[in-house]
Amino acid sequence: MPFITQGKTNWKFLLIVVILVVVAGGGVLAWQYGWIGKSSAPTPTPQVTSIPQPAPTPDETAGWQTYRNEEYGFEMKYPSEYSIKKYTGANDTYLIMIEFSKYDVVEIPMPQPYLSVGVYNEPSDINEWLQQNGLGEGWNKNENFLVDGKKAIYLTGGFELGAKPIVIIPYQNKIFRLENYATSYFDQMLSTFRFIEPIDTSNWQTYRNEEYGFEIKYPSFYEQENTYKSFLSGDGVFTSKYKSTNILNIAIFKDSFKNYRLIDNPGGFIFYFDTEKKQWLHSNGQTSKFVPKKIDIPLESYIYKSGDINCNWDWIVIPHPSYSYVIEIANITCGELSGNDYKQPSFILDSNQLLSTFRFLE
Repeated sequence: MPFITQGKTNWKFLLIVVILVVVAGGGVLAWQYGWIGKSSAPTPTPQVTSIPQPAPTPDETAGWQTYRNEEYGFEMKYPSEYSIKKYTGANDTYLIMIEFSKYDVVEIPMPQPYLSVGVYNEPSDINEWLQQNGLGEGWNKNENFLVDGKKAIYLTGGFELGAKPIVIIPYQNKIFRLENYATSYFDQMLSTFRFIEPIDTSNWQTYRNEEYGFEIKYPSFYEQENTYKSFLSGDGVFTSKYKSTNILNIAIFKDSFKNYRLIDNPGGFIFYFDTEKKQWLHSNGQTSKFVPKKIDIPLESYIYKSGDINCNWDWIVIPHPSYSYVIEIANITCGELSGNDYKQPSFILDSNQLLSTFRFLE
């Protein structure tokens, strides 16, 4: 049908074209916006991929012992098979030196592997002190190093035979020098080094025993019991509790230290102290890493740690200087019951802090 006929517009043809355009455009819009269903391939089901979780990093220091020094305010864990030697020096050298070693002899000419912690008075010029102590020339120095959140200097190299890393920590007018000689535990031990803040015991209560000539302080919120318990070999003379989580018990073994026996629960280990060899032994006369350990304080005292899934026991044994009787202290801490589970107790009494308040009467 011609659009123009003899000079006239063919309006019928034009109207048909317009209607077709409108219908076609509407169909496109309807398909585009979903008014007319689209035929599409089914959406694939997403595959759930299981991402392997990394295994928890084992604690390499689990089961280690803890060395704690209240006088100079630090503590550090060390392997249970290591022993400790302590030396005191003059002010112009070191104040105290602690050596951790698996061997009894660490001195030259054949030094055995050991790690030491030395405490010094802090000098006015740390760099001059490093030079004077042979830690200047030849040593690589990293001053962007932290130990327990405190700025430290990490030294490597040096000209000393067999020299290993040395860490210098200036803190509270002291210098703490950690030095490693051929041990494989330096990094692990260094990671456990902590400065400890002294606890104010001035408001603690005092238990005083005139008959056996000693006194000891304990937290003011502990409540004394009317009846006394006997956990080990002695007869109870004092029991105090805090909530249901903390027990402090004191007992007296009224015979000589030579006849004393520490029994770790019925059927457990039995230990005795050889007063001639000055060491703890099993009932069979053998020693092991499980025997009670000497506490590093001037007072002769020993600690044996035990416990179960919920409670930790610190058994503290203090022989009278004459060895004529023995004082037993049980410091027990248990979890706090919450529903059907136990949670961390609100207070943990540190045995070293407790012992710092103990003294024999004049």
